Amino acid sequence: MTPDRRMLMLIVMDDHPAAPPLLYHVDRFRRCDEILRWLINNYLIGRKFVEWVRHEHGNSILRAGAHVLMKIDRDRVIKPVIGGRDYILN
Repeated sequence: MTPDRRMLMLIVMDDHPAAPPLLYHVDRFRRCDEILRWLINNYLIGRKFVEWVRHEHGNSILRAGAHVLMKIDRDRVIKPVIGGRDYILN
């Protein structure tokens, strides 16, 4: 993890105890830094981030990530997250 990504994650985490498990999965996205910057720019940090994932996206970080990527790319339709292309698989 780069120092820049670590700083972005700490900003999004905002000392909320439920955020690190979600951010672990955000780290697996190939465009993780872009997603984190979008969350920060849209004030979805800490408790608001956790509640947004839980209520708006059914506690699915993949669905939340797909939503953010749709917004970043300015698409009108959410594209599915594809393992290997959008999400790193081990």
